[in-house]
Amino acid sequence: MTRTLALMSAVTLATLLPTSAAAQGAPAFGQSRCATADYHLMDYMLGDWDVVDTNTGDHFLFNKVVSIDDGCAIRENLVMQKNVPGTSITFFSGEDARWYSYYHAPHVHAVLEGTTSPAGVSDLVTTMVLPGKREPQQVRQLTDRDATGRPHQTGYVKAAAGKWKKMWDLTFCARPRDSKAAPPCGGTSMATRAQDLATAGVEIPRTSLAVKAQSYVRSVEPDFLFNHSVRTYLFGAMRLKARNITYDPETAYVAALFHDLGLVRGMASPNASFEIDGANKAEQFVMANGGSADQARVIWNAIVTHDMGGIYQKHQSPEALLLGIGAGSDVDGVDPKAISPDIVAKVLAAYPRLRFKRQFTAAAVDHCRRKPTSQIGWLDPLCRKAVPDVDRGDVENEIGSAPFAE
Repeated sequence: MTRTLALMSAVTLATLLPTSAAAQGAPAFGQSRCATADYHLMDYMLGDWDVVDTNTGDHFLFNKVVSIDDGCAIRENLVMQKNVPGTSITFFSGEDARWYSYYHAPHVHAVLEGTTSPAGVSDLVTTMVLPGKREPQQVRQLTDRDATGRPHQTGYVKAAAGKWKKMWDLTFCARPRDSKAAPPCGGTSMATRAQDLATAGVEIPRTSLAVKAQSYVRSVEPDFLFNHSVRTYLFGAMRLKARNITYDPETAYVAALFHDLGLVRGMASPNASFEIDGANKAEQFVMANGGSADQARVIWNAIVTHDMGGIYQKHQSPEALLLGIGAGSDVDGVDPKAISPDIVAKVLAAYPRLRFKRQFTAAAVDHCRRKPTSQIGWLDPLCRKAVPDVDRGDVENEIGSAPFAE
C-alpha cells in the first residue's frame, strides 16, 4: 500500500506540475506493465463529457478524460459550477490488484481505492471531511456504463454509525464538437425546459415514482427513444387539455416513458410483442416502487393499446388515450390546428428528435427480424415486409383441423 501511494504521488506530480517529476528522476509509472486488460477496465471514461444529473438533466460539470503515462492511468480535467477546476488521476496497481483515484480540487483532496470488475464496474471508497462538515465521513463512488454505453456514476456518503445516503447520480453525455450543435442527453436543463413548456400549460410530473421511472428509462434507452417518450407525453397532454379531458399525470407519464421500451434489445423477451414487453416492464417497475396494482394495470393496458387506435384506447382510460394520441402525433406529425407550431418548436428544442425517423425505423426493423411473428397490430405490416418468408400460421387450416365433425 505504501509503495502504491508513493507511486501514485509520483504520477500525480509528473502529471500536474509544469516540470515533469519523471524527468527529475522519479520512478516511471509501470510502463511495461500496462498492456494487459486489467489496466484498461476504465477506458470507457475517455472522452469529452457534459456531465448531467441523471434524474433532472441539469448540467453538473464538464469533464475531459484523457489517457496519460502511455495508457497506465486516466486523468479527469473537471470544470465545475462557477468555473471551479478540479482533476483526478485513476489507475490500476499491479502490486495489490487494486484501483486508486487521487482527486484534487480547491479545498478538497482525497484518495479513493477499491476494485473494478471485468465489466468495468468501479467501486471506490475513501474517508474524508466533506466541505461544510466537521467529522470525517465515508464516501463511496460507483462508476459503470448505462445501456447505451455512456459512463454513469453514483455517489454515496455515510457517517460512522449511519447508513449510506445517495448524494449524486450522474450521466456522462458526449459533448458535440460544434458548440452550436444540439446538446446531448436531451440538452438544456430541466428548469429551462419546464420554463419553455409552461406556456403550453403542461409540466413533467415530479412525483417520486415519476422521477424514478424517468431515471430508470433514461439509463436503459438510447437518447432518441427517451426523447420520443417524453414528447409523446407532452403532445398527448396538450391534446387532452384542449379537449378538457382529465387524466392522472403521473400514471400517464410513466406509461409514456415505458411504451417503447420493448424495442430495446436488453429489455425484450424472446417472443412477445414490443408493446407487451414494455407493459410488463412498466408493471413490474410500478409495483416495485410504491405504485398500486390499479395504477400498474392502467399503465399496462395503456402501453399495450397505444398503437391500436382511439377506439380501443378510449375504452381503457384517459391515460391510454393520451398515450395513443401523443405517440401518433410524434410519429405521424402534429396537427397544427391542435398544437401551434411555436409550441411544437419548443418541445423539439427541449427534447430533440435526434434522427428519430432513421433510428426508430432501424429499431423497429431489428425487432421484427428478431421476433417476426410477435406483432398483431401497427408494426405487423413492417414485420411481414422485413421477414416475408416466416411461417405465420394459417387461420383456415386452424379452423379446419379442429376435432369436430363440422
